[in-house]
Amino acid sequence: MTIRIISSILTILFLVESVSAAFPDIDTSFYRDSIKTLTDEWVISGFEDGTFGPEKTITRAEILKIYLRAKWITIATTPTKRCFKDVGVTLWYHEYICEWVRLWIVKWFDNGTFGPDKPVTTLEALAMWLRLYWLTPPITTPWYTGYREFAETNNILDSAGYGLATPMSRGKASELILKIREYNTKKTPLQYLSRGCTNPGNLSGTNIIPVAGKDRSYILSIPSGYSSGKSVWLIVAIHGRTNSNSMVQWYMWLESGRWGSQSDYIVAYPAGIDAGGGSRSWSSEENVVFFDMIVRDIGDKYCVDRSRIFVAAHSLWAWFASKLACVRGDMIRGIGMVGGGGWTTSCNPTPTATLIYQNADDKLSSPASARATEKMMRGANSCGAKTESVTIGSLTCQKWQDCTTGNPVVWCEWYSTYGNDPHSWPNNGGAGILGFFRSLN
Repeated sequence: MTIRIISSILTILFLVESVSAAFPDIDTSFYRDSIKTLTDEWVISGFEDGTFGPEKTITRAEILKIYLRAKWITIATTPTKRCFKDVGVTLWYHEYICEWVRLWIVKWFDNGTFGPDKPVTTLEALAMWLRLYWLTPPITTPWYTGYREFAETNNILDSAGYGLATPMSRGKASELILKIREYNTKKTPLQYLSRGCTNPGNLSGTNIIPVAGKDRSYILSIPSGYSSGKSVWLIVAIHGRTNSNSMVQWYMWLESGRWGSQSDYIVAYPAGIDAGGGSRSWSSEENVVFFDMIVRDIGDKYCVDRSRIFVAAHSLWAWFASKLACVRGDMIRGIGMVGGGGWTTSCNPTPTATLIYQNADDKLSSPASARATEKMMRGANSCGAKTESVTIGSLTCQKWQDCTTGNPVVWCEWYSTYGNDPHSWPNNGGAGILGFFRSLN
């Protein structure tokens, strides 16, 4: 029997539907396992329509209620006075916010307000949960530096994955709850590994995934030196409009034996949707789900370091990669893209390291499109207004300075290509992208 307690005031239910409840929108979520764990513990629940909404943001008031529930803290007496001037006593969150005041944990804004309906930032959510466990680092200026360094040092939260104003999603909050709880027990740096590290399996060279009523496929390349249980990166390498996944597997030169033997990463080559006339499309929204399912399926079978997921992209896929930086940046450590870009629609990008190859003479994909992505990622990574010269492979490129997230944003403009086609893949492009990925901490 399913038990459902519905609050007409708060659509996010934290009391639980049942331990067997299944949310239809979490199966491909990067945070699937964390959400399921907290659901089974009767800590969190979903919306009235039966979904969980892992990508939806959480308000400052909502996160406090989640945390109290996750630590099984009950409120003995409902307070009768305001604890902040913008937290009325008749509002659903009044007692939760005042409980955090009683615990000497929450902070307010300079004007004396709490901002209960504002989206909670990743840094705020991190600090609140650490304080609840009394895992408080030394006081620093600015206030967040100590929390960020503590979480980075202990592999609780990758500082390259968020900025000062990055909002916290429901899925990521679920994972953060479990990671800080785990650290509180172990008191040693954590690992950020996929399910396949403890329950390994195998996939074939070419794999089929049903997505939106279609059979979608991808080629998986596992290096000969891979050993079960050893964590590896995952690179998702995608073709453009007129190429195939087998073609990019050949010309991107990302695999072992081309740039030397390696056993530290595996590569997936998805196939786009057949658009007829030898053309392939990446424009359908289902491709985001396809990407999610590739990451999920490989992580379920192989030991993937979840903080080391990368995208290599060419042409039309470079456009789609810029979209992924908006909608899946929290799960992608870095992107290397060639001859494309330009997704800026409904975009709230998460900080992501970005390398852009764009020939000035490219007639098929305008440099303006790639510059739009560069501008977007400069903003996401809070970069400064000046560049400096850096070496990528054998090229001299331009890197934006003072990116506060630590993620580089690099632009490479003049390079030779296969067949001397300015839209083609750069000579030594695979080595340059791999070197860029390797340089990221």
